[in-house]
Amino acid sequence: MTLGALGLLVSAGVMACNASAPAASARPRSAGAARVLDVRDSALVAPAASNGNTTTDVGPASGTLAGTLHFSSTVSGAVFKFTFTLATSAGTIAGSGRGKLHFGRPPYASFEGTGVVVHGSGRYLHASGSGRFSGAEDRISHDSKVQVQASLHY
Repeated sequence: MTLGALGLLVSAGVMACNASAPAASARPRSAGAARVLDVRDSALVAPAASNGNTTTDVGPASGTLAGTLHFSSTVSGAVFKFTFTLATSAGTIAGSGRGKLHFGRPPYASFEGTGVVVHGSGRYLHASGSGRFSGAEDRISHDSKVQVQASLHY
């Protein structure tokens, strides 16, 4: 089963900064000066590859964050684990997490969980953060929509 872009975010998931963020966030900063971004984002993803019970989904993320989300998930029963990378014009943010599936009225399943940022590149080289995500998957097309609420430190 494909879970889509879950997190984004944390999806997001969870985490990246909008390339159109104020110019101040692109300026060099002094040691110890960190930026915190409250992320409210959504992503629409579709299956791109599958290998056994691991699926990779790709799609656009928008809202606080803008970019392309690459999301890989492994499902075991109603529990899934995932990794993600959000590529923006200013760098990438990557992380992992876990969540639970809830099987509702066919053909939809909903999901929710938490995730963390584990590394980044470019502007987000020292990114960290955590957040929650939720969403739904069409179990026929395997397309998913994900909403992410997170705090990103960079």
